[in-house]
Amino acid sequence: MKKNVGQSEINQKDSYKLFHHLSYLNYIIYTFLGTLLFWLFNVPLLFLLLTMEIKLSTLPLFLLSFLPVAPAFTALLIYLKEAKEKDGTPKVFLLAYRRKFKHSLLGWLPVLVVIGLCSANLLLLRVTIQITELKWLNLFLLIVALTFAINYFLVVATAPSLSIKEALLLNLQLFILKSSRYMLSFMIIISSWLLLALVPIYLALFGVGLIGILLLLNFAPVMEFARKHSVR
Repeated sequence: MKKNVGQSEINQKDSYKLFHHLSYLNYIIYTFLGTLLFWLFNVPLLFLLLTMEIKLSTLPLFLLSFLPVAPAFTALLIYLKEAKEKDGTPKVFLLAYRRKFKHSLLGWLPVLVVIGLCSANLLLLRVTIQITELKWLNLFLLIVALTFAINYFLVVATAPSLSIKEALLLNLQLFILKSSRYMLSFMIIISSWLLLALVPIYLALFGVGLIGILLLLNFAPVMEFARKHSVR
């Protein structure tokens, strides 16, 4: 009898381990699907990245191709956030893309203007005079703008009931109150990209999705802080 009970406990533990490993496998699948969906909605950008160098002459094309990045990345975050409870169905991504298109794009456009100006300045400085201070200033503004946009997408994805104005205001407040976590978002993207670039196939298949998961994990305490202290 004791032997049967012991065997039953072992089988139960094995089942838990199997379930745990399967959950990891599911997230690998979700990451792959999320990355695939993201690039399907950003084919022009992918084409430019693979075929052209960023120069002053090609910068306008790159900026235009960056427009769909905002709704696609927001949809990716929502897809990954809801993947477990909704079995990672691509329909979640498609619905989120349509539902949050305006929210994400309106928050992205001012940032895209800053990105365009800073990128143009950096390209001009590269081919003309060497002014280190101006280069660092433009690089700093570029990083701040990108970080603000990334975290705005996270706010839109994790607090879907907020209006565009409320999401922007909350993002600005949290940018000040939780600045270390906010800047960590940019570091997550850069470090993940550099590590995955060592094995390009992993970067291509899982890069954007994996970055999305890491960003959501990093941002969870920020939104918890906002809810706890009623930051609006």
